[in-house]
Amino acid sequence: MSSTIPRGQVARMFCVSGDLDPGSVGAATSSEQNVPVTGVKVGDFVFAEKPSVTAGIVVGSCRVNQDGNIKVTLANVTAGSLNPTSETWRFMVFRPEN
Repeated sequence: MSSTIPRGQVARMFCVSGDLDPGSVGAATSSEQNVPVTGVKVGDFVFAEKPSVTAGIVVGSCRVNQDGNIKVTLANVTAGSLNPTSETWRFMVFRPEN
């Protein structure tokens, strides 16, 4: 079924997980981190769930930059450098029909 709506309807939505071992995020800055995730494709819309709270770390945007990889932006809102712990993150993926 085609659509006149840009990008069309959601053809598929699913949940995936990936391990993220972030590098240090400098004081009052943001950093984009790589998460290898099987099954995601360029053009998918993704939303991230960090499994725990890390004081001072804010999850910004996320995007599929290449098939099988999600980039997650982490922001540090403190006055010192932070290094969040390694965790398995969950992602909700929406794949448009066109």
